[in-house]
Amino acid sequence: MPNPTPHPPAAKMTIEVYTVTRDGAVTSPRTTVVVPHTYEPPPDQRGPQLPPCACPLHHPAPTAPAPLPSSTGIMRAYASWLLDQTAVPRVATTQRFGRDFHAYVTALVPATEHLARALAPDDIPAALALVSADTARRRLAERPDAVAARDLARVRRLAQSVVALCDHHDALTGVLMCLICDRPIEPGDCHVAYDTPSRRIHRRCAPALTPATRSPVPRCTRAVRNSPHPAPPRST
Repeated sequence: MPNPTPHPPAAKMTIEVYTVTRDGAVTSPRTTVVVPHTYEPPPDQRGPQLPPCACPLHHPAPTAPAPLPSSTGIMRAYASWLLDQTAVPRVATTQRFGRDFHAYVTALVPATEHLARALAPDDIPAALALVSADTARRRLAERPDAVAARDLARVRRLAQSVVALCDHHDALTGVLMCLICDRPIEPGDCHVAYDTPSRRIHRRCAPALTPATRSPVPRCTRAVRNSPHPAPPRST
């Protein structure tokens, strides 16, 4: 191997470039690269964080969520019944409601997020659904309380998430459900508001409510499925 070129005294680093034959024999130097002491490398534009991994092992293809344990109408009615109660239920009843609502929210959160993330990032109903799902996920982490009053408050919060997620799920799927018969309001069906503009019932189901209140049945509206968000959901 030939003797290397003497390093200049002001060099920070000297790189000798040689030619190597197929047999591994080193020939004479081809060039010499001298790095002066005044050289400073350019800043790394990538920053301290490496780009996220995009391999299929760490980012598998998204799968469809599991089917809901029941229809959104049944789950909404079940949760609304507890929210409408003024009397304090028994401890065993509260625990049963808590288990059921926990299962409902566990299924509704991924289903709602799957529908919301399939829409545009600037879609307002989808963004509201994601916020409601995040709130419901935090409520799922709440532990049962030994004090009956505090545990009832926890179960009521789960019931509020059940109602809100059902409303968001129906809004994102473009489905209007009758709160009386728990059947879809098909295009062309006449429907009226129940207690809020986003909660609807069939016009033919409205007489079941009017004899007790003796209030006139409001004028009906024809269901139209032109919009992907037929009614604004209730917030949590």
